[in-house]
Amino acid sequence: MTMKGTLRIIRKQEKVEYHIKRSVFIGVGAPAVSEKDAKDFIARTRDEYSDATHVAWAYIVGSIEGYSDAGEPAGTAGPPILRVLKGEGVTHGVICVIRYFGGIKLGKRGLIDAYGHTAKLLLEKAGVVDAAPAYVVEIVHSYNVKIDGVLRSLGIDTRKLTPHYEEVVRWKLTVKKDVYEALKGRLDAMDGVKVSILDETLVEV
Repeated sequence: MTMKGTLRIIRKQEKVEYHIKRSVFIGVGAPAVSEKDAKDFIARTRDEYSDATHVAWAYIVGSIEGYSDAGEPAGTAGPPILRVLKGEGVTHGVICVIRYFGGIKLGKRGLIDAYGHTAKLLLEKAGVVDAAPAYVVEIVHSYNVKIDGVLRSLGIDTRKLTPHYEEVVRWKLTVKKDVYEALKGRLDAMDGVKVSILDETLVEV
């Protein structure tokens, strides 16, 4: 995963509703680190709202963009959602707008406005924030090793971490990539400690 320049993510998964002329529009959105994240979110949303009239969507993941009108007239659903993502400078995020048709046609202009407005409400509620590349890291060490002090010295709040005590001690944490290099350097110098990267992600800065 290569990420350059300013990164902007949807801060958290959220949901909103917008009602117009008996149609109900439901907006759901989330950060997306990869295109797979975005597509998985869309698939879950389709499953959850399988009874909806339409489930339109759009996503941006770095230089990759995607959208679908989901059966609405061409250009009236997916593109308005995408324009809202771009307008807020989102670089890693996905929005689905679910429509339950109420029996009154909105016309093309009405559809464009409704899908775009629902996406905008979603971003207003979820928030859009600057982000930095990070790793999900696992640290494994023997019981006679103490790493709390090392973690705290690098600005990691150990009070928010819950190590698992098995035959060894396992920690799982998310650290920015620049912090990871320092962390690995410090821990590699200690006997009985193993550091490994589980995944790549983004964190709010």
